[in-house]
Amino acid sequence: MEVSADLAKMEEQQQSPRRRQKGGLMTMPFIIANEGLEKLASYGLLSNMILYLMEEYHIGVIEGTNILFFWSAATNFFPLFGAFISDSYLGRFLTIGLGSIFSLLGMVLLWMTTVIPQARPPYCNQLKGESCKSPTGSQYVTLLFSFVLMSIGAGGIRPCSLAFGANQVDQRDNPNNKQVLEKFFSWYYAAISISVIIALTVIVYIQDNAGWKVGFGVPAILMFLSALAFFIASPFYIKQKATMSLFTNFARVIVVCIKNIKVAFPSDESNLRYHRMSDSTLSKPTRKLRFLNKACIIRNPEGITPEGEASNAWSLCTVDQVEELKSLIRVMPLWSSSIMMSVNISQATFQFLQAQSMNRHLTPRFQIPAGSFSVFILIGIVMWIFLYDRIIIPVASKIRGKPFSVGVKVRMGVGLFCSFLAMVVAATVEHYRKRKALESGYYNNPIGVVHMSAMLLVPQYLLMGVAEALNVIASNEFFYSELPKSMSSMALALSGLGLGVGSLLASLILSTVEKVTKRGGKGSWISNNINQSHYESYYWLLSIMSLVNVLYFILCSWAYGPCADQGFSKVLFDREGFFKLNDKGEDLKEELHLKGSGVKNGEEKSKEDENDFILPDGLMRVDGGQAIVPNVIKAVEVARRRGILVIWVVREHDPLGRDVELFRQHLYSSEKAGPTSKGSLGAELVDGLVIKEGDYKVVKTRFSAFFATHLNSFLKTAGINSLVVVGVQTPNCIRQTVFDAVALDYKYVAVIVDGTAAATPDIHFGRLS
Repeated sequence: MEVSADLAKMEEQQQSPRRRQKGGLMTMPFIIANEGLEKLASYGLLSNMILYLMEEYHIGVIEGTNILFFWSAATNFFPLFGAFISDSYLGRFLTIGLGSIFSLLGMVLLWMTTVIPQARPPYCNQLKGESCKSPTGSQYVTLLFSFVLMSIGAGGIRPCSLAFGANQVDQRDNPNNKQVLEKFFSWYYAAISISVIIALTVIVYIQDNAGWKVGFGVPAILMFLSALAFFIASPFYIKQKATMSLFTNFARVIVVCIKNIKVAFPSDESNLRYHRMSDSTLSKPTRKLRFLNKACIIRNPEGITPEGEASNAWSLCTVDQVEELKSLIRVMPLWSSSIMMSVNISQATFQFLQAQSMNRHLTPRFQIPAGSFSVFILIGIVMWIFLYDRIIIPVASKIRGKPFSVGVKVRMGVGLFCSFLAMVVAATVEHYRKRKALESGYYNNPIGVVHMSAMLLVPQYLLMGVAEALNVIASNEFFYSELPKSMSSMALALSGLGLGVGSLLASLILSTVEKVTKRGGKGSWISNNINQSHYESYYWLLSIMSLVNVLYFILCSWAYGPCADQGFSKVLFDREGFFKLNDKGEDLKEELHLKGSGVKNGEEKSKEDENDFILPDGLMRVDGGQAIVPNVIKAVEVARRRGILVIWVVREHDPLGRDVELFRQHLYSSEKAGPTSKGSLGAELVDGLVIKEGDYKVVKTRFSAFFATHLNSFLKTAGINSLVVVGVQTPNCIRQTVFDAVALDYKYVAVIVDGTAAATPDIHFGRLS
């Protein structure tokens, strides 16, 4: 009842005065049901599939594992194709609809292999020495075709479902829009997580105890309900038309760059004209990967239409298109470091065989299905997220007295290290399991259950869950913040692409290991009989490769350099209100400009140059000022690297205090120059901050940088309508400047939280929150 009331309230909040006819929260149950049931069905089939291939199709463990690797790779690659089709041709509704149909057909076809005896080889018992027939060509094709259909279906549903759902509730002009979107995302991910848990427990249990016909029939029925739920709500959906795909833009940049390969850059590039969209935040491309800049150089002005667009899109690209491709190229080395972790995650087949040969009983009458142990990965993910968000971060923030967070690249690296530890634990557990099996006389009996609890496998699953929670979540955050906003879908798809490549690499490693280790008549490390194999050696090999991968990640991280705003947090003010923004400056819709406000030296007549704003003995000292100076320096350096204008707003006063606020006039006299008097050392910028050629200086005498200055006219004339503010102090100069900027209709005004300060953290964050 509470959930229904909550959703009803949210629905009412997100409605405009004129009730919407389409979209809204009423469509959410159908979209979430579609994705959730698809996940439930597909994950429920995957967990026990190696057992089905070995028992019913008489396929060996190596061949069966490779089939599952390729199926997993296809399932992770097809979403990229689905995203391209959706963005360029069909739109999200049709793509999800077709994906649901393909998934249903694949699952029905797979279920038919359990119902029709001719669809699979005849039954035999290998343990009794019976000769088992291999599947015929048609039986193989039928099986593999079912996998292909399900992969195509996943490729249609998974890349579009979340974005399609967001389309239904995303109303930028609604003051409650952010709350509605958060509600949708929460319900969406909750439903997906619950679906996977049910798949790994209930569906697997049904397959183990009710047989393959029922075990595969239930997912097929669930997929039918998934498609039905989606199509029933068709009249109520908002269906946006397809637009141009990023993949097409990437292809254009490469083609145009090749066409212009002989074009040489002049020694003086100041006269070069670059093609840019009218609403673009970028006036020229960056110098990184400079050869790609040739794709946006205007060689013939006649190639530009009166609307400012290229008459031939395959002859001239925009600066934004070039920078999008550059951004993707830059993050690819760090992305590639996650592939090895995907290889480790793909080892579920061998862990399934391990669990099957161990004591899985929790009670004398109940034992955990071998295929359900993967649920401990999810438990590890949930445990780490809870510990990190609810315990580690709050406690660390309280100890430090200010917000604490762990950098995304640190979390990515620690996640990869945990993946390495998971493989070490797996190798160790398998070493002792195999020794127990041989001591029990199970050398020729691969299904003999050793007197060793399968719960000893849990630590490696939990470690893998922690690794995934650290690396995957941090990777998504990294890609989302480092890539332009126009590439947000691509950013979220990179993890799936990594899983696909990881599955292919896992297949290559497995085939190579099997081929190399059986040379000279030796027994392969990997065979159908787990007790005659050397799975522990295989795990040690993966451990070594994982450790090398950690070192590779460190190298890539060092080469990449700092993230866009590493160490910075921001708060964004705009007409929709006030909310936190953890993103990089160039990702705001307009070009951002840094404005130092009040960061300077102050001075009294004494033996030492003291700092009224920063140093401990200054009359105008801000306790937190000294700590933020390195971040202000970093912010200025980042701005200059990006070609962003730096405006210095400095406070300078008449030495007699004739232009100072009334409440401060007592600090000035003919005998003693007051704080930041013109020409004094106190009016100079703190060490490390230097006004350079190309910067701009504005002198103020009050809190606000806009009061009695020409700053507003300068910014408007320059076409600047977005600002980033750093300096001291938050309740005075920063706060008043920001309020005035909003009142003057600047579109975006951001505050770098770690680049501003007040007398105490409570005052600082209180004024920001």
